[in-house]
Amino acid sequence: MEPYHVLHSAQVALLSALDGIGADHAESKHPVHGTWNLKQLMSHLVGQENLLGEALSAQLSAGASIPNILKYRTETPEQFSQSSIDVRKDLHYEDILAELNSSHDHVLKTLYLFTPQMLDRSGTLSWYAPGMSVAEYIKLAHYDHKLMHAAEIAKFKAYLSDMDHIPTK
Repeated sequence: MEPYHVLHSAQVALLSALDGIGADHAESKHPVHGTWNLKQLMSHLVGQENLLGEALSAQLSAGASIPNILKYRTETPEQFSQSSIDVRKDLHYEDILAELNSSHDHVLKTLYLFTPQMLDRSGTLSWYAPGMSVAEYIKLAHYDHKLMHAAEIAKFKAYLSDMDHIPTK
């Protein structure tokens, strides 16, 4: 599947999993992933989406601003995720979701600027994995990752449904 459609389908799956879960459940004590509640998980996903946006922009312009890439290179993945959560801890769930959607839209618009050769060129993401192409990075680090979290959110939604907190469709 072409990278644009891969990213779009993962976003659709995520939004489908989120459908029906209100902001009142975003900070539930019931974990969605590890110890993270829904708001924390969504903050993590925003950090990952912003990282992808920077990775794409950096491939198009040597002078692109890359603060998230620099942070990713100096922190463990767990520290990077926690930083993404910490910076959004005072935001409302709806604002985090809006940031995710905005970042995703930016990623898709940037992705349109790539030729197939640019997407498939090996070794362009040495900060992430030597030898990896942008297309591989999108599939492994974003598509598969987002689908994993969408499945966790679907389980959380089922838990809420079982507890009669949200209606089933």
